[in-house]
Amino acid sequence: SIAMTLEKIIGKVFPSLELSVYNDGASAWKALQQNPEVCIVISDLNMPGLSGMQLLAKIRSTDVLKKSYFIAISSSIEPEINIKTIQQGADNFLTKPFSVDQLIVKVRSAVKVVSLIHNEEALKSQIADQDLPQDYAFFSGLYKFARKHKINYVLTGGNFSTECCREPEEWGGFPGIDTT
Repeated sequence: SIAMTLEKIIGKVFPSLELSVYNDGASAWKALQQNPEVCIVISDLNMPGLSGMQLLAKIRSTDVLKKSYFIAISSSIEPEINIKTIQQGADNFLTKPFSVDQLIVKVRSAVKVVSLIHNEEALKSQIADQDLPQDYAFFSGLYKFARKHKINYVLTGGNFSTECCREPEEWGGFPGIDTT
């Protein structure tokens, strides 16, 4: 089956990923509800019971699972199917038949995106908006990095409206840390 083939290939190329394989959408959905920390879902659109599109809709409507990276697989060569699937919330798409290299590229991309999301969440959880010393330290380090690498502009989503247009020393950066 394609599920077993995917498991074998992904397990060999990405041994650190914990894999679970289900042959129908209903079993996959039940498992996802029991393990909401799942980060990457690879689903055929044509599964028995619960289709891949229905599974995608359920995932995107669930707060805990909606950040999961979803790769849809279909044998349809109609571009409308690809477009509709992406519009419904899929992050990537594979058309059968696909090569091992195509699969690896899609999964590698998914792993990178998931890693970035987890790093962003960790950063957000460690730097509270109300904790100015942490904010100063973070932005001081950011500007120090920018200077070192000759980056002229730093745009941030921080809570200081002047951070992206003034030097750290001007908004109270730590003396000694922010000097060039």
